[in-house]
Amino acid sequence: MSEMSMILIKSDAYVRGLRDVILGGLVHEGLVVVKRKIILLDEEIIRKYQPILDEPSEFGEGWKHEVFRALSSRPVEVLLVSGEEALHKTYLLKKYLRQVYCPGSDYQSRVIFNLLHTPDDCRELDLNVRVLLPEVLTFI
Repeated sequence: MSEMSMILIKSDAYVRGLRDVILGGLVHEGLVVVKRKIILLDEEIIRKYQPILDEPSEFGEGWKHEVFRALSSRPVEVLLVSGEEALHKTYLLKKYLRQVYCPGSDYQSRVIFNLLHTPDDCRELDLNVRVLLPEVLTFI
């Protein structure tokens, strides 16, 4: 059954030249990009699509400011993708790419510089699309 998912390619993926690796992973998984958008995030948008940043953290609050700074420093690319088990496949792709390209990083670096974001479940997908791709709500 075909379904939708979303990928946010972060600026560190561009800096490291890994955008094509991410897109190649989508093709390999049989997923098709149906919407592409370049956006410059600000703290308000970041808080909306990642509400966990408003929750207390056992690691303190400093890393959250670094997340905001890193995600708003350059434009990011948001992709809406479609295909069989798209949500599960994008989640697995995210995990794989982070293991391969972000190994041995300390916790803060893994959170801030981790190449891409994908929703973990349908609820998070809905929230992410509403915040980052509201123009496609009637499309999906």
